[in-house]
Amino acid sequence: MATALGNRLRTMRLARGISRSSVARSAGLDPAQLFRIENADNATPTFSTVARLARVLEVSLDELAPTVGDDDYARLQELPGPE
Repeated sequence: MATALGNRLRTMRLARGISRSSVARSAGLDPAQLFRIENADNATPTFSTVARLARVLEVSLDELAPTVGDDDYARLQELPGPE
């Protein structure tokens, strides 16, 4: 069973018609890692990973991970974008 984050991530990715491998590559992840985030109930991606995924999907961190606190959101603003 996937986590709420994994479900939102997969839903957003599919709604945009973007493949898992394309999102993974753009976020600097291995496709297998993204598969685990989307599908595993024990996936625990780092804040940095979630922030990169939000940027790749062109959504706010609040949209992708609404339980992240304001302090974490401020840190997102300081992270470099995906290469």
